[in-house]
Amino acid sequence: MKTIETVYNKLNSNKTELATHKVELSNIKELEALISGGKDDSSDMVDRFLDAKQNCKKGIKAAENHLKNLKKINNVLNDIKQIADDLGVNVGTIKEYKKGFDFINGNPEGATKNMIKKMQSIL
Repeated sequence: MKTIETVYNKLNSNKTELATHKVELSNIKELEALISGGKDDSSDMVDRFLDAKQNCKKGIKAAENHLKNLKKINNVLNDIKQIADDLGVNVGTIKEYKKGFDFINGNPEGATKNMIKKMQSIL
């Protein structure tokens, strides 16, 4: 009888150890999966940040060109207004002047400058 109890005790202790090893193995597999996913996410994050920086550089250049264009449009509008005034023509009747005026008013310089600042902060 004592031998049977010893065998059962031995089997029960081995089951506990085996269960412990399964839990540890499961934790290791979970850890490996998390690390792998973390590496993928980290790499994706860096790639997207670098893309954002590149896009910001392009955006800043486009915004600076936009500001230059707004200044040129404003100068031409002022010239047209001066000529129209000299000729006694109502500038509001000139279709192109109205388009240019609407374009200038719809594209405020301050908003473009704010966008430049935001893009520069990413660089």
